This record gives sequence, C-alpha cells and structure tokens, in this order.
Amino acid sequence: MAQLAVSRLRLRGPPALAFRANARAEEALRLAAPEGERLLVLRRLALGRLPVTGGAALWEARAGLALREAGARAVHALSPGAAAVEAVWFASVAEARWLLLRELAAGRWPEAWFWRLAVPGWRGLSLAAWVPRLIAAGMRDAESEVALARAVLRLAEAGLLPRVVQALEAAPAPPRAEPAQVAAPRSSAPARGGRMAVEAPRLAVRLMDRHAAVARARLLAAMRAAPPQGRAAAWLARLALLAAAPEAAAQPDLLVAMTEAVIAGEGTPAAAPRGAMPQAAPAAQVASSREAQARPGGSGPLPDARPISPPATPRRRTPPAGEAQPDPAAVVARARPAAATPDDDAERFSRAAGVLLLVRPLARMGLPGWLDRHPVLAASGFVRALLRHVALRMRVPAEDPLLGLLPAEDALPGTALDAWRVGLDRWLRRRARRRLAEVARRPGWLACTEDRIAVRFPADAADARLRRLALDVDPGWVPWLGLAIRYHFRDDAVP
Repeated sequence: MAQLAVSRLRLRGPPALAFRANARAEEALRLAAPEGERLLVLRRLALGRLPVTGGAALWEARAGLALREAGARAVHALSPGAAAVEAVWFASVAEARWLLLRELAAGRWPEAWFWRLAVPGWRGLSLAAWVPRLIAAGMRDAESEVALARAVLRLAEAGLLPRVVQALEAAPAPPRAEPAQVAAPRSSAPARGGRMAVEAPRLAVRLMDRHAAVARARLLAAMRAAPPQGRAAAWLARLALLAAAPEAAAQPDLLVAMTEAVIAGEGTPAAAPRGAMPQAAPAAQVASSREAQARPGGSGPLPDARPISPPATPRRRTPPAGEAQPDPAAVVARARPAAATPDDDAERFSRAAGVLLLVRPLARMGLPGWLDRHPVLAASGFVRALLRHVALRMRVPAEDPLLGLLPAEDALPGTALDAWRVGLDRWLRRRARRRLAEVARRPGWLACTEDRIAVRFPADAADARLRRLALDVDPGWVPWLGLAIRYHFRDDAVP
C-alpha cells in the first residue's frame, strides 16, 4: 500500500466537527494515494467544500481527483524552475536522499521548498551533521545502509567525496573484528571461520572490481587520504562493498572481514597510483550509478555475480588528454539521475515474471539459514544465480528482461543450484499443489529501480493456492537478495 504523510492539515468548519473532518481527510488521502515507487511532493492540495456527515466516497473521490491532477502537473525536482511549482516528483525516496546528499557534498545549500518534505530526516542539517545520523540509521537498518552505500558510490563517480570523508570521521565507529577473529577460526565453527578468513580478501577483490574504474580509483584514493586510524576509511570500505553486493549486509561477520581486508590493502584490485584523485567523469558517468556494473574477469573460484539492477546505459567516450575536460561543478549541476528518465522506469514484459514469486517459497524452505552457514556463497549472489538457474531451466528466451536483471551462474557450484531447484519443485508440489514451471512461467511486467523491483501480474493471475499460503504477499526488503520486491495484481500499469 502506498504511504502518505501530511505535514499540515488545515480545516474550516464548526469546531464540533473538526475531529470527524480530520479523520475523513486522512482516510480519503490514504485510500486515494497512488501506488508505485514515485515520490510525489505537494506544496498544497485543496479539496474544496465537502460534507462531514454522510458517506466517505465523496471525500475519497475528491482526494483521488486532486492527487491525479497534481501528479500530472508535477515536474522532476531537477527540472529548471522546480522551486517555483506546486508539485515535484522523485523516482523514489532513495533518489530524493541521494540528490540532497549530492547538493550538500557539492557545497550547495538546498533552498527549494520541497527538500525538507521529501527528506524529513534531514531537518536542515549540514552534511557534517547529517551523515553521522545516516550512518547511525544504517547500523540499525540494513536497507538504509545499502541505500547510503549506493549514494556514496554515486558521489565517488561525481568526484564529491572530500566533504563526505570529513563527515564520516564524525560518524559512529563501524563494526570491527577482533584480531583473533580475522587471523584464526572461531572455536565454535573452526571450518567456517577458517574458510572465511581465507576467502574474505579474495571475495573483497572481486566485489571492489565490480565498480567502474573511476569510482573505484576515487574510493581507494579517499581511503588512503583519510586518517590512518580514523573511521572514514573503514566506512568507505564497508559502503563500497555493500554497493557492489548489497546481500553482504546479511552476513555481518564476512562483511567485517572483507572491510578489514580492504583497509589492509589485501582486498583491493591492483593498487592505483598515489596522488591526486582522478578528474571528473563525463556527465553520463556522473548521472547514474547504473554505470558501475561488474566487469568481466578476475581470478579464483568465487562467482562474479552482479547486484540486480537495470542494464547499464552505454558510456560516453572519455575525452583524450588533449581535449578539454568538463568542469566538475557544471557536470554535477547538469547531471540528471537515470531514474528521472521516464523510459528507464517503464514496465517491461517478461514471460517468466513468476520466477520472482519464488522468494517466499525459498524463505519458507529455510534458504536464509542455509546462507548463514555458507556466507561466502551468500555474499557472492547465490540467490540471484539460483533464480537465473530456474529461469534458464524453464527455457526463458535470452532476450527476456528477467535474465538481464540476474547474474551469470558459471562460477557457482552447479550441484547446489540443482539441489535447491529440485527441492523447490518438490516443496511447491507438496505444499501448494503447483509445479515449479507453473509458478515460474507466469507472464508479467517488471519495473526496476536501483534497489527494488515491482512485478505486475494481470488481475486474473492471482492464484488461490499460492495466496492460501501467503506466497504472493509482498516480500518487501529481502536481506539475502539485497533489494525490495513488490507484487501487483492489476491490469493497468503501476503509476
């Protein structure tokens, strides 16, 4: 269900009816709020004269009409003159937070009316005061920490890390491992602890190698420039790893071990030359973190699994040394996030959208516990590879957009993938009286943002056997996938 927040509600009428009118207005706005991931920020919304007594249908209809009209007039927050209009929109709450961080990191103070409403936790704080609060919130909630990690990666692409590094020094201390935890296995699980200590640096190398060269070089340069015993380097390393593999947040011990390896220089690719940070990237690189996709290559038996995100947009040619480089401030001012482009958020038809309905069955089968016993596989993207494995066995066409959102499975153990696929088929047959193919081959539409996927099925595709077991209920944030998934059963597109 869509979320709605009202900063101020103004009513005119008899004082005796104020409580009832307030309840009617809140209920009408809540029911009329449009679904979807888009964040709509309104300066004011007038509902006109409405009777307090009687049914609530008129209130809901009036609120729905007013919201639709306001949404049609809304412009993106980065559009010229957005501060002068009555309604603006962001692709998501995460985009609003990232754009505000970018403004503060660039040394600009956001003065438009919509910033405080779009990011209520900001409250007009400076970057040095706000980043520690974001870090503290991320330590309590994995989804918030992953969103912050992606925002910091974008700031690295834009060349805006210096102010962020200063703010990270004032953040709470990051989780750190005891020296014995990294150097020797834990007595309670010697085999697992010993393998984690060996595999953590190798996995960290592969995760850092997924970032674009410009972002990776700037992150490593910022870590080296930070105080040796300070907190900024540790947070940059941790957030860089989470941006590459958000599912690593569900494996705290492994994430701490990889962070220590990056700080020690064991978990980074070939060392970049010391010195000044690279020049600003072209506008196409600054505009979107979708260009920070995995690069082929690497060594070792660990899988090269990428986070689920829409296909990367083609990069522009990097100007040779002799050509004029764009001014970083001008590039950032002109840059527009890829999520703000309507075509990027358009739904895409998939013949196997039902593969994403397998998240809850896998959770019911005990996959999260199994991943906790195999943290290296979990952080390497095993679940995404498993979903791709199922899709391929269902003979999904190579051009299907679902396969573009899932990583290749070549480096992962095929026996484990086969075992979970067969077990999933048997579980569905026994519990839901459905074959795996009947669930996975359900057509639908996919709408993707950086951290979530909305799956829309036709209204008549609702399956009573799945619903009886609550298998088609929104999973929400899935820690071992590192993203949020929402299901919609409707015939029209989600706004």
